[in-house]
Amino acid sequence: MVDGGDCRGYRCVDLDECHVYDELTKKTTLAHDSSTCGSVEADEQSTFQYKDKSGQLLLISTDEAQELMGCTFTSKLLFQRTSLLRNYAFWGFADCEVDGFHHITAQSIKSNEISPKVAIGHVASLVEVEDNPLGLFAIDDIADLTFLGEYTGVLQVHNEGVNRFDPYGVSYPSVYESGDLYVSASEYGNVIRCINHSYSPNARFVPMIQGGILHIFCFAIKNIKAGEQIFVNYGTAYWKSTGFEPIAV
Repeated sequence: MVDGGDCRGYRCVDLDECHVYDELTKKTTLAHDSSTCGSVEADEQSTFQYKDKSGQLLLISTDEAQELMGCTFTSKLLFQRTSLLRNYAFWGFADCEVDGFHHITAQSIKSNEISPKVAIGHVASLVEVEDNPLGLFAIDDIADLTFLGEYTGVLQVHNEGVNRFDPYGVSYPSVYESGDLYVSASEYGNVIRCINHSYSPNARFVPMIQGGILHIFCFAIKNIKAGEQIFVNYGTAYWKSTGFEPIAV
């Protein structure tokens, strides 16, 4: 049996259960086991736009996209531990308003959807530094401030005792006292994880609160023409953690 409709809960990977967070009461309740979740089943049946190395635009399955990206696809934010979601009201999130986005309401955004105007593609300029380097490309003209998708993955705590850099870790603004939080798309993620860095970006990550939970959304910050690669500026702190200098784009 599969839970019908779109799951309103958040999957917690430690117990593999979905829990619903109530913005008013600041409490969570168990919704169902992930094996009976309609959203998980929908993810398994999704399709993705992909430009192969010859430039041909294809529609590929979830299994094909997962093999290409090297991760399990999730259309939604996941929590590393159930206790993180259960205690969300106690640590919440930091003030994270971004200039230029005040008029965009998070509630109007369908966070589990990816813009139909983007596709995964290959990046030849990175073959010397990365195996099978991917990027995200516009396949149609994209207007400034267009929502491209959420940076999904597992919300987790950075372990100070482990000196390990996560190349797919994006900072999660919060007031959590037990360590820095970040969204890791290393094991779970979507096509937004394919976006590469540039000091002259045409998109950016914007933290927004939806249903009492903070999400990392990605928006275009200028008009993007069909065929152009989509970039964000991952920031100096990110590159300092890598120990590498980014390739100029």
